[in-house]
Parts: sequence; structure tokens; C-alpha cells
Amino acid sequence: MLESIKNELISYEEWCNKNLNSKLILDSKIDIDNLRIQQIDYTKHIIQEIEKIILKIQEKLDTPNKDDIFLQVDNKFEYPIKEILSDNIPMLITYHNQQQTQYQSLIDTNIKKIKQHFIAKDKDRYNEIHQRINSLNNRITCIDKCIAQREKQIDKIDEEIKKLDSFDRLNSDLNEWFYNDIRFEKISDSHYKTQRKDCDGKWIDCKNNLSEGEKTIVSVIYFINRYLASLESLQECPILIIDDPITSLDSQNKDKIINYITNKIIHDDRIRGQLFILSHDKNVLIKINKCLKQKEKNKTIIIKIEKNNYISMIQKLQELKNSNEAQEIYKKLKSYVENQKEYLESSIKDLPRNLLEKVFAIVFDDDSDFTKCYNDFLKNIDIEQKYTAGDIQTLNHNKEDEDLEPEIKNKCKFVIEIFEKFIRYKT
Repeated sequence: MLESIKNELISYEEWCNKNLNSKLILDSKIDIDNLRIQQIDYTKHIIQEIEKIILKIQEKLDTPNKDDIFLQVDNKFEYPIKEILSDNIPMLITYHNQQQTQYQSLIDTNIKKIKQHFIAKDKDRYNEIHQRINSLNNRITCIDKCIAQREKQIDKIDEEIKKLDSFDRLNSDLNEWFYNDIRFEKISDSHYKTQRKDCDGKWIDCKNNLSEGEKTIVSVIYFINRYLASLESLQECPILIIDDPITSLDSQNKDKIINYITNKIIHDDRIRGQLFILSHDKNVLIKINKCLKQKEKNKTIIIKIEKNNYISMIQKLQELKNSNEAQEIYKKLKSYVENQKEYLESSIKDLPRNLLEKVFAIVFDDDSDFTKCYNDFLKNIDIEQKYTAGDIQTLNHNKEDEDLEPEIKNKCKFVIEIFEKFIRYKT
């Protein structure tokens, strides 16, 4: 009981120290600091007397048979207790709270008056600024509408520029890779016509005057550029199928179209999805396969499709090889040189280049440039260059010309000589 009273008094002492200070809103006659000191002194005095009582009680408990235990309490002990238990401090707090409420009310009233004063003073200025803000908002709305209209116009112009640029790219590819005397001419947004330059340097419509090879080249260029232009707008991964792109092309343009496809499609990092290239010419597939392996080593699949009794037989190949075909071509050339009468020159003219292409495919990692491969190969195996690469390639032009028999035979002999020396080097 006494310990509990003691603890209460200690808490009261702490409260006095913390809360009875000069910040209290009180009458100026009240000395709050002196009041705090009095309350603390009263509290300490009572605590001391209680501790004396506790000690004597404990002593009696420890020695109950002892008769000489006496308790002496201060005669003024009662007065501090009355002072602490009086209503002086609660009344003081109540008075402080009332004063604080009055002061806060005065402050709020004065703040309101000040606000009203400044609002009244600047009301006209406020209305003027408000009107200007509304006017500016209206102008901003008009400007936003103009911007939206201009953006639509810009988008439309951009589309037109893209369409113009696309035709520029078509003609750029056509001139860079194939022809300087053929061009695309725009008819509408997605339609074109082809024109050829005549002997006077004027552009005239080709209509149906393009050869089959020229039509193939024009179609491939148009298709690939259209595909590349649509890549950004494609939502899903596309499947791109290029079906026998070398149809009706001579050897030189076969090389060019293969190089064009690999440059535009295979080496473009934007390309995604699946790419299918179909061809009856194994040499074409070998060249493209080399490029694909350099780009995606483990993502290339080679499939061979054959017909057997009206049934398609599909076989997955591990590799494409030219060795058997090279031997077949070599035997044909050998037979032609020994007995020309059994062959038509038109059926032979492709074979010298075809044989060399298959050799170059075996020897060189990059066999896309026939002329470079030809020159490097002859130098490597130490053969005198009796004919240039261009001489060999011109054999498959003008296939109906019957006046070139001696030239054909000599070129075939030279290619046979190259192949035989290659076989000796290889073994």
C-alpha cells in the first residue's frame, strides 16, 4: 500500500516538472515556477516520511519480539499532504484550458478577419486573373485541336513519304544489284509498273517486254522490300516462304539473287519467325545454308522431298553435299569433249560454271562471289588462267547461238583440267 502511494507521488513529481511551466496561460499574479517548486518539495517531504514508516514496519516484521522500535514522524507531515490533495492544481489547469480556448477563439476570429480583408482587397485582381486563366484555357483547347489536326496531317505525309521511300528503295536495290536500265514507276500507293531505258535514254513502259529472268528479279525485289517494310507492324512472328527464286536466271544473276536474299533477309537482325527457302537447285541451297549456319548455327533444318509412286517422301538431311553431282557433271563434260555430236551445245553451256560452283562450295566458306572464288582457286592450285571468270559465265548466255562450238569445247576442256587437278590435290 505504502509502496504504491510512494510510486504515485514519484509520478506526480515527474508530472509537475514536465507540465507546470511558464508556457501555461495564467494570470500574471500567479508565479508558476514557485508553485512547481512548492509542489515538488511537498512531494519529496511526504516520500521521505513514507520511507521512514516503511523501514520501521520492515524492522518490526524482521524482529517481531523486539519492543524498542519507535516511529517518529514530522509534526508538519499533515500539511504537505493537504496541499497536494487540494484543488489548487486542478483549478489551475481548468483555468489554463479556459484561457487557451479563449485565445484560440480570438486567433481564429482574427485570422478570418485578416483573410476577409485581403480577399476583399484583391477580389478584383482575383477576378481579373481568373478571367485570364479561362481565356488561356480556351486558347490552349484551340491549340490542342490544331496540334491534333497537324499530327494527323504529319502522319498522312509520313505515310506518303514512306511510300515514296519504298519505291526509292526498290529502284536503289534494282540498280545496285542488277540493272541500270530498268526501274519501278509508281502508279498508286501499292501498285507499280516497270520501265526500261531505250537507246535515246528515255524511259518507256515495258508492258510484256521483260524476260522471264527479269520478271523473277523484279518480283523478288518487290516482295522482299514489301516484307521488310511491314516487319514493324506485324503482331506475330511471320512465316516467310521463298519458292525457287532462281527460276529462269542465268548463272551470274543466280549468284546475285542469292547474295541479295542473304543480304536482305538472313543478315537483317530484325527478321523473326520462320524462313523457308525452296529450290530444285542444290547448289543454291548449299550457299544459303552456309549463310544460315553463320547466323544461326543450330537452328537450320534441311528437308528433302521426293515423289515415289505418287507419294511425297520427306527426308531430313544432316548436310548438303555436292560431291556426287560434281562427278556427274564432270562425266558429262568429259563425254561431250570426246563426242560432241551426241550433245546439243545449249544443254552443255551451263555445266562448266555449275561444276566450278560445286568445287567452290567445297573449298570456300564464302562462295557468293564466283569471280573472286575463280581467281583465288586457280592461284591456289597453280593453273594458268586461260579464260577469265567472265568467259566461263558467258557460256550460258545466248544458248541458241550455234557458232560457238570450238569455244565451248575449249572452255569445257579447261574446266575439266581444273577439276582433275582439284581431285589430285584433294586426294
